[in-house]
Amino acid sequence: MGNFQFAKILLMKRQELHLTQEDIAKYVGVSRAAVSKWEKGLSYPDITLLPKLATFFNISIDTLLGYKPQMTKEQIEKLYMDFAQKFAIQPFEDVMKQLEQVKTEYYSCYPLLLKIVQLYINYSKSTEQREEVLQSAFDLAERVRMHAPQIHLVQEATAMQGIIHLMKGNPEAVLELLGSEPDLELGIDQLIIMAHTMLGNVGVAKEITQISIFQKLIALVSLSIESLLIHVDEPIYFEKTVERIEGVFKVYNIPDLQPNAAFVFYLKAATGYMMLQQQEKALKMIEKYVNTCEKCVFPLSLKGDDYFYLLNNWIHRHKQVMKHAPRDEQSIKNDLVREIESNPVFAPLHEEVVFQQLLKKLKRILQ
Repeated sequence: MGNFQFAKILLMKRQELHLTQEDIAKYVGVSRAAVSKWEKGLSYPDITLLPKLATFFNISIDTLLGYKPQMTKEQIEKLYMDFAQKFAIQPFEDVMKQLEQVKTEYYSCYPLLLKIVQLYINYSKSTEQREEVLQSAFDLAERVRMHAPQIHLVQEATAMQGIIHLMKGNPEAVLELLGSEPDLELGIDQLIIMAHTMLGNVGVAKEITQISIFQKLIALVSLSIESLLIHVDEPIYFEKTVERIEGVFKVYNIPDLQPNAAFVFYLKAATGYMMLQQQEKALKMIEKYVNTCEKCVFPLSLKGDDYFYLLNNWIHRHKQVMKHAPRDEQSIKNDLVREIESNPVFAPLHEEVVFQQLLKKLKRILQ
């Protein structure tokens, strides 16, 4: 009960009602000295007395103990960022123990549990116990799937389990979990927009429209990027996909809106060109990768622009999930360099002067 505030709350409630310790003792059936020890935090009442005390003060047992089983969005966001920093500077096992304590205390705070799952996933490669960490993440996501009342939390937990299956090299389990093909889009967001418009909520309809366009735009970009290496055996289709993605980037300003999407695209495009033995085009993609890094403002964060001008309100409402990058700044920077410097597919470029200059520039930008 060390994290509870029972002593403080008991004293405060007694003083609010202008009662003496003797009054409390008489009602509960203990000595005045026992009540005095409770208020000083030297001892606690028997668990069977808690309902009687809570009823006496007309509050819940949780309130009497000062126990809050749910965290606010702001608290979850802060905790996530704090632990992301801890993973960067403290021994992995020490941070995991701290996370386990938080998980135990807030085992029914499902949005928090999902953020812990995300931390497990994002930092699992930092330990030799990777399999065990991923299994812990999977089990925690399963708890959310089984018990969370909100459908969006269940969907998020399911998606995270799919990610874990892929990280563990179990694609069959992904298809078993999610199905072998996606469901048809039902256009629910469009119905919501139409309903708000009919009700005269034009401002709300505008915001939801921008949110929906943005989400579908990022989904389109992500799927297109994913298709690149799948189609590397069709050079013409691969080239057309690169051109179309770059067209979307230019029209919608994707590198500024979602720089991570740009990093992934340029990296995969460069990889594809290396597989096609087109080193000059691969170097062009690496150059764009480096230039995107140069333009980025760290720490990375999601934001709107002059077209998606209503996006920031939405980001603020969901900032514990969306505003900040999923890992600490230094880990991201290290990986941005590592993806170019240590990627075996780029080994044939290491003797190229242009490649060496780009790598040197990248390190200087991110040092």
